[in-house]
Amino acid sequence: MSISAIMVTYNSYELTRRLLPTLASGIGNQLSELIVVDNASSDKTGEKLKQEFPTINCLTMPENKGYGAAVNAAAAKSEGEWLLILNGDVEISQTQIKQLKELTEKYAADLIAPAQEEPGGGTIPTVRNFPTPFTILFARRSPLGRIFGKLGGYLREMPQKTERIKGVIGGACFLIKKEKFQQIGGFDPNFFLYAEDTDLCKRLNDLGAKIFYTPEVRVRHFWGSSTKQNYRLALKRQQTSLLYYFKKHFPHRRFSRVLLTFLFFLQYCFSYLFKPSR
Repeated sequence: MSISAIMVTYNSYELTRRLLPTLASGIGNQLSELIVVDNASSDKTGEKLKQEFPTINCLTMPENKGYGAAVNAAAAKSEGEWLLILNGDVEISQTQIKQLKELTEKYAADLIAPAQEEPGGGTIPTVRNFPTPFTILFARRSPLGRIFGKLGGYLREMPQKTERIKGVIGGACFLIKKEKFQQIGGFDPNFFLYAEDTDLCKRLNDLGAKIFYTPEVRVRHFWGSSTKQNYRLALKRQQTSLLYYFKKHFPHRRFSRVLLTFLFFLQYCFSYLFKPSR
């Protein structure tokens, strides 16, 4: 079971540099290769990392076309039978990679994602139901989501054991069979940032692929290291991605999309009045 690890980074040199040694040490052991994709960082992240870690393959994108496009470019050049896809702010050990491999074989999974935890130890809610134009109003950051939480049908209880998920798993860290990834065409590059993992899981689920989540493996995610650089730009991209997702998967719900557009506009305006929170 050969694995190509793909890590995407953007203007996060210091953090990615801190997380790379453990990951890079697995090349030739748990990993057949490590491809670091620099998404056109202004701080020349990729160039500096390649100098410090000569064993990695560094792919520098000429322009930032988004997270999914960067992963797709690396996947096309990868040699492994499996792809370990990572954000540039995720810390994972060789032991954890080995555990994911073993669990993948045990459950005959096509995709498996570990639990993600914050630096302080809290579990990040990475498992969700597939969104609809209605249930997205109860997303974690939304006012209704904060009031009603899981009652809105979008959020769900985090599994306490390894189980198959017919829904969404967060895309910051997961192991996927390359054949399946290629079969569905990888990430949809029309998603610049956000919802590309939701769309990927939706298409895999429609294909009958086996998607698993496991709390038996817990990786550390220093989330928000890139998006917090410009919160409102990140919010706008998130809204754009969600509207595209609904247009793609709910093509006949035009009125719902118009209503969402208006609500997203209000959310964006309120972001100037209230301090954003994760």
